[in-house]
Amino acid sequence: MKNLRHKAGLTSALTALVFTGISSVGLSTSAHAQVEDEVIVTGSFIKRKSQADLASPLAVIGSADVDAIGAQSIADITQTLTFNTGSQNNPDAFNQNTTTGTANINLRGLGLQSTLVLLNGKRNPLSGVQTNDGVSFVDTNSLIPLIALERQEVLLDGASALYGSDAVAGVVNFITKENVDGFEASFDFQTHTPSGQSQRDLRFEALYGKTFDRGSFLISGGYFDRTSLTTEERRFTTPFQFGGVDSSVFGNPGAFGILTDPATGINPVSGGAPNPLAAGFAGVADAVAAGSPLPAFFQDPNGCAAQGGNPLGGVTPSAVGAPLPDLLAVGLCEFDFGDFFNLVPDEERINLYGQVNYDITNDISFELNGSYATFDAERGNSPTFPFTAAAIVPAAVPTNAISDLLGPTDVVFLGRAVGNGGTVSPSITESDTYRISATLRGDNFLNNGSWEISYTRGQNNFFNSNEDTVVDRFQCALLGAQGTPTPNPSAGGLTDCSTFTGVDGDIPAGQIFNPFASALDGTGLANSPELIDFFVDEATADSQSTLDVIDAVVTSELYEAPAGPISAALGFQYRNDQQERDFDDVSNEDGFAFLVGGADFEGSTDVFAVFGELAVPVNNWIDLQLALRYENFSGSVGDTLDPKFAILARPSDWLSLRGSYSTSFRAPTTFQQVGQNTVVSALTDPLDPSATAFGAIRSFGSEDLDPETSRAFNAGFTAEPFDGLTVSADYFNFAFENAIITDPFQALLNANELDARTFVNGVPTTACAIENTVVCRTLSNDGPIAQVNTAFINAAAIDTAGFDVKVNWDKELGNFGVFSPSFAATLITNYDIQVEEGGEVLNGLGNRNFGTVGDPTPELRVNVGLNWSKDNHNFNFFARRIGGFEDNVAPDGANADIESQTRFDLRYAYNLAGFVDQLENAVFSVGVINLTDEEPPFVATNGGFEGRIHDPRGRLINFGLDVKF
Repeated sequence: MKNLRHKAGLTSALTALVFTGISSVGLSTSAHAQVEDEVIVTGSFIKRKSQADLASPLAVIGSADVDAIGAQSIADITQTLTFNTGSQNNPDAFNQNTTTGTANINLRGLGLQSTLVLLNGKRNPLSGVQTNDGVSFVDTNSLIPLIALERQEVLLDGASALYGSDAVAGVVNFITKENVDGFEASFDFQTHTPSGQSQRDLRFEALYGKTFDRGSFLISGGYFDRTSLTTEERRFTTPFQFGGVDSSVFGNPGAFGILTDPATGINPVSGGAPNPLAAGFAGVADAVAAGSPLPAFFQDPNGCAAQGGNPLGGVTPSAVGAPLPDLLAVGLCEFDFGDFFNLVPDEERINLYGQVNYDITNDISFELNGSYATFDAERGNSPTFPFTAAAIVPAAVPTNAISDLLGPTDVVFLGRAVGNGGTVSPSITESDTYRISATLRGDNFLNNGSWEISYTRGQNNFFNSNEDTVVDRFQCALLGAQGTPTPNPSAGGLTDCSTFTGVDGDIPAGQIFNPFASALDGTGLANSPELIDFFVDEATADSQSTLDVIDAVVTSELYEAPAGPISAALGFQYRNDQQERDFDDVSNEDGFAFLVGGADFEGSTDVFAVFGELAVPVNNWIDLQLALRYENFSGSVGDTLDPKFAILARPSDWLSLRGSYSTSFRAPTTFQQVGQNTVVSALTDPLDPSATAFGAIRSFGSEDLDPETSRAFNAGFTAEPFDGLTVSADYFNFAFENAIITDPFQALLNANELDARTFVNGVPTTACAIENTVVCRTLSNDGPIAQVNTAFINAAAIDTAGFDVKVNWDKELGNFGVFSPSFAATLITNYDIQVEEGGEVLNGLGNRNFGTVGDPTPELRVNVGLNWSKDNHNFNFFARRIGGFEDNVAPDGANADIESQTRFDLRYAYNLAGFVDQLENAVFSVGVINLTDEEPPFVATNGGFEGRIHDPRGRLINFGLDVKF
């Protein structure tokens, strides 16, 4: 191509422009990925000699860079990138509880749905399961084995004009190895060094490739085995800290209430006879109403603290003059669940990838590649979840300790079926992903042009399973009757277990569930495993996501201008996205006490697109890139026309300037239109802001959503003032409108703290199960939160801006080898959020942004690296700093400042040829991650840290062996 006319020195300087990602991970320039032939570069469909001819900022992370940081997975790479923030690569039970085992990328903190993830330039299926805020994403853990990765290209400006919806914040393109001759294998072992922490990772991968006269093939596979790191081994909170960081007022031992109507003296829940002590109970309630959200409840009379609980309240009846025994202390019994969960889940994963290339003629070639990934993950939960519906313990039940004190008394149990004395209840995740892509391409078409047509199909099947208490079965176990639960309107909508049809299994003969602490004190009143198995069942969800894509692109040189040929690309794309989910029968009926459930759904979206691109050399030192894309979506979404303009200027042989402007369009996903999802999330109850609470968050899709639109602006330069030194800087600015989000549940809760649509006397009203943004509480209007219903909406605006700065220097020091220091930083200067049009603009910069639209946004992330290499030795040192930020929902302001963190990583590699010549392709390595064993900065929330920013694992030591034959 005639426009590739610049001097070799200039080309070298410009090539540095595209290696911004190298310094982002803090590696030396010796690891730079070079592209020598004319290829398709991420960010353009027109073939170029190198990435240096692209006018957009492009970061490149090569396979050598992956080795240098000791990465065990793609997530380990992602976590080091300064321009990535808010990705969910450490899924936990508290805030990302359905996505265990997955990983993703979040460029600029603009949301997982705003980063397009490609494999060899082609799309990938979305995960069948969504994040807690209902966002679909590509699971990077299910792409390819690391050993098959040649490089990772990250386009850091808007790219919807080229790639379509989802490329709002940029594109991440994983490119596999080609033309491999021989066998490669990699073995890694990683473990914790602190005593008492047994977690370890084991990874083995292999690759074999062969080239022929007219083609090549490659096959690779990887096996990854990870053992768990539990919160019991490494915990960042202390029991009952801040009134509930890792604790719950739903415990076992629990609390018991007598809900007596003062006018009638009758318990309205059980419908029992008038209680002669009604006035006494009312007096206690009045006396403590100001300081207790549930004043009519009493701690377990058999002992709270003695069985591991934490007494809350504790006012005795005599203190307020009530005619009740002082053994009944007003208040609740708090349960500490902090030791039951996982910071790292048990996980077993297999990745397979294969590729075949064949030259049909000298100008026509065929490529077929396919991948398969499967993983099983297991994460711990508390023994049982809170029982948020009303559970009635009849007066006549022999274990009713309240009746022993007061005479026959029906009581309401506030707690969980199993708590103290119980064991971990597992959460199971299974995922299977396959993808196949076939491409037919030709060269020397039209005027030095090319053509390509491809078909890609991918599918993810995702299965979740959690144990939870079935409401009606638990009530029958408390009543002690055998039979199938049926509605009983005369008992306030509770259950009648007097008949048995054999549908749900039999309650063990003669057994009654004992919810009192006497079941834990060794007196022989313990509950049998058979009885617990009767009312604890698996809540399951089978999810599937399917993607079909047809791509066609034609390129040609249109005109020979004085400065070189004007080249064009014209393309077409059709894609179909399908989403479906099938819940178990109990979940369909909202029959579980805590996980609630959901309705089955399925839907699909069709997209047709045409696009064009022009590469125009204006003169010997200015090139323009122009792109335009039209997309039409099925249903009510509509269509869009998005342009992109980019310029690359080279005023001297040591300086290049670049700039780009584009608009983007992101249509609502199929899930956001027709899906329904219920997750459990930590939240802050405005009635008791000093404590962290848990509640079910149900999100409803909407077919009335407007598309999300944005504009992106980027300006930057790359300078090479002298040989070996490269300095690069970029200013970025993104502005969103109509951003698609779930109506923030915390804001809804704050605005509807005493919403009238609550659980009435323990029975959910119709409003709690329909598509309304409503807060549902249990037992009373000021009782514990049971559920918050929310929906997908269009937010008004999200704006962000900032700077990327990278410096790389390669310095040869003769007999001392080559030293390559590097520096990379991303400074965010603006992150404004406006939830409603015309509403308040929230400053999300330097904020955790919990329960709002945005992601956690530290202002500054910095990587400093030093690489030294000589003969058979290679040493890497990295210092990584993540700036501090504020916790917008810290209880009572406790630890509102989330501190900054600096981590030091080391890795040494030795080519074994230094010992035996025949081992010249064998490299042994040893590395330490987080050398000083820094804990993640404390956050006053469940788990005690912000998993979207920080890694909880502490100091890790790893050993590796890489061989080639």
